[in-house]
Amino acid sequence: MARVFVYRPGAIGDTILTLPALAAIRQRFAGAEIVYAGNSALRDLLPVDTFISADDPALLPLFGDPPAPWPGVDAHVIFARQPLGLPGLQRDPLKAVEPRVHVADWLVDGVEPTFQDRTPRLDVPTGNGQRVVIHPGAGSAGKRWSAERFAALAHALAMPLAVVRGPADPEFDPACPHEIWHDLPLRELAARLKGSGLFVGNDSGISHLAAAVGTPSLAIYTRTDPAVWGIRGPRVRHLRGHVGLEETLAACREIRS
Repeated sequence: MARVFVYRPGAIGDTILTLPALAAIRQRFAGAEIVYAGNSALRDLLPVDTFISADDPALLPLFGDPPAPWPGVDAHVIFARQPLGLPGLQRDPLKAVEPRVHVADWLVDGVEPTFQDRTPRLDVPTGNGQRVVIHPGAGSAGKRWSAERFAALAHALAMPLAVVRGPADPEFDPACPHEIWHDLPLRELAARLKGSGLFVGNDSGISHLAAAVGTPSLAIYTRTDPAVWGIRGPRVRHLRGHVGLEETLAACREIRS
């Protein structure tokens, strides 16, 4: 194999959960160049050879009838429901939901079932972090632990604090001294997270980012199922539902110990 085309649309967290599958592709198609089409926010972080935005109009022929293969590649790996009918492998991530298989495992199993390392990993330099980092945002309001509980957690931890705020996140004031990491490029944010002592967030891409760089991380899943979408890393915890302060504090202490 000389070149493999990989198509994986989706948000930041979806992309990070694809990292083990990319490593499995490297193993299955040893020596091949990987042409990857996906979320452009992660362009500078992914271990691929050529990057194309999933929104690039050049991809439209893939969705034709019949679909036109990507020029100059030997195989396609499609991690999406569509396009259909391209030569190679296809694995729809949403089909992992009903059997409650973790998405990272589901994608790896579609490429190379014997591949062992199913933990997403991002190799970034260590930046200037903070003792505690919280990200109260998420892709939808239903995925957010309440701002009041995040503020109470910040007070209870009583350590130097940074708050991550993305372009779509609501304003948040924990009413205690803190830094605001507002709309940072993901490479810079990843480096700062790697240099931090603890991360707490919701089911969001930033929680996956923190876990993938090795930061002790706690993610709170108010609606989604962590058995399918949970963060993975060497020191991570999941809490499910609208959990209280004491349970959250105990989880923070556990992953920091």
